[in-house]
Formats: sequence, structure tokens, C-alpha cells
Amino acid sequence: MQLRHAQIQGSLPDASEPQSRWECVPLILLLGAGSHAAVQSIGALEPELHSRGVAPVVFSLIALAPHAFSLLMPTVWGDAFTRCEPAAILLAPGLLVGGQATILLGLLQRGPLSLALLCLGFAAFSASRAGIAVVQYAVLARCLHFSKLVFGLCATTVTTHAIGAAVQLLVPQLLKRGGLQAVEFALLLPALAGLISGVALCVRLPPPPPPPPPPTPEEPSSLGVFTVRCTGCGALIPRGSAFAVQCLGCERAARARWRARRAILLLAVWRSFTLGPLHSFASLTNGLLQSQGLTPRDAGALVAFNKMAALLVLPPLALACAAATEPAAAASRAT
Repeated sequence: MQLRHAQIQGSLPDASEPQSRWECVPLILLLGAGSHAAVQSIGALEPELHSRGVAPVVFSLIALAPHAFSLLMPTVWGDAFTRCEPAAILLAPGLLVGGQATILLGLLQRGPLSLALLCLGFAAFSASRAGIAVVQYAVLARCLHFSKLVFGLCATTVTTHAIGAAVQLLVPQLLKRGGLQAVEFALLLPALAGLISGVALCVRLPPPPPPPPPPTPEEPSSLGVFTVRCTGCGALIPRGSAFAVQCLGCERAARARWRARRAILLLAVWRSFTLGPLHSFASLTNGLLQSQGLTPRDAGALVAFNKMAALLVLPPLALACAAATEPAAAASRAT
């Protein structure tokens, strides 16, 4: 009986090791479906907007607005997610639904009211895009741990390319059948699906990790004349001077935060110089192809094929990243 009990205990996962929540991954991917579809539709709508009298400068501003908000809003959304996770998870897709509905209402109106509704809806959509990205990656990091996070990020990339390919194929057909109103109504559907997935995530999201334990107070020293408080955690520290200092635990935490921020800054610079030009060119691809004689349907099909072909490099890249991060994951679990 004791041997059987030991075997059962050995087969159970270690309680100290965080378990990945794979059942939340489809909800996380669906959360960003509406935002990705709306962004991808801008490039596909370029020829139609030009035919309706939209100047190239105005179209460039329309294509730039979501990216400009993505530079300004992530800090705001990150602070909101830190303060109240359920509110941020619901507000980001809810703002997208409101923006898409406002744009659809503006397309049905005429005159100054139509322009005001279009500007208001597009501003709401642009602001929500940064929030959805922040919420997606934050929740993904909460649900998946260590090397498994690489596969979650690859799944996000696959979903983004698949949505982009579907948008490139469907937008020309929707324009032919119902115009801009039909396209906007179709974009409203994935936005609603993202809001529903946000509600489900609020129910199934694992609780946040517990805060780190307070640092152990340092042992008094015979050389200490003054007792000062740590500027980070408030622990009493004996020192030979009355100047404010940090304890060893807070100093290590500050160095770790600086290393993490430096890595994030370097990743942001790398991403801006690599993906920024690609995203900028994507908004002009359809118009460029149609200017060379392709029909809207053929141009969309070619762009969709290229997006799906790019996914072939993801499986070997994901396996390589998982293999590279496995030693660090094993060391973290060991400690």
C-alpha cells in the first residue's frame, strides 16, 4: 500500500511548479481577432477609398493612426491591467466593438455627422488596438510558462497571418456585394467574438502570482551606529551613517528590474526597425498590385498566399526557441 501511495504521489505534478493553462489559449487568440482583422482591412480598402475621393495624404493618416496609438497607449493599458485585470480585459475589446459600431453608423449617415462619427469610431478603434495587444500578451504570459510561452507566441503569429489572409480574400468580395457598409458589418463580428472571449477569460483566468516575500532583515552589526529604514521595503538596517540606503534584497530586485527593462527596450528597438517597415508596406500592397493590372480579387489572393507561405518558417523557429529556453526553464524550476 505504501509503495502504491508513493507511485501515485510521484506521478502527480509538483505543486510548486506553475501549470500552463492551455484551455485559455483559444480565448486569448480570439480576443485579438477583431483588432487584427480591422488593421488588415485598411490596406485592402485602399483602392476603394481612393476611388471615393480619399486623398493619398488622408489615407496615409488613416493607416498611421493605429500605429501611432500603439506608441502612446501601451503604458496606459499596462497600468490599467496592473490595477484591475478584469476591467482591462473587458474594456479593450469593448472599446473596439464601440468603435466599429460607431464607424458603421457613420457610414450610414451623411454630412458633418457622418464625418464626426467616423473620426470618433476610428479613434476608439486605434486606442483599443494597443490595449488588446497588451492584454493578449500579459494574459498569455500568465497562462503559459517558460518554453511553452514560445508556442503560445507562435500561435498568436499564426492566427494573425491567417486572419490577414482571410481579410485579403473576403474584402474584395464584400466590397463588390455591399460596399463599405458590408465590410464594416463583417468586421464588427470578430470584434464581438473578442468581447465574448474577454468575458470568458475573466472567469477562467488564473489568479495573479503572490507578491514576493519581504526581504529578511539584515543581522545587526557591532559596527552599526545608526538604524535606518530601507528606501524600498522599509526594513530596518544598521549602518555606520544616517544616509538613506537600500537593503541587499531591494538592490538585487532593482538590478533585475533594470535588466528586464533594458531587454524590453532593445526588443522594442529591434521590432520597430524590422517589423515597422514591413507593416508600413503592407498597407500599400493591394494598391500597388492593382496599379500593375491585377484585379482586386487577384491582388487579395496573392497577398493571402504570401501570408500563409510565411507561416512555413514558424515550426522550426518555435522548436529552436523552445530548445534554447529549456535549460533556463529547468534551472528556474530547480530553484
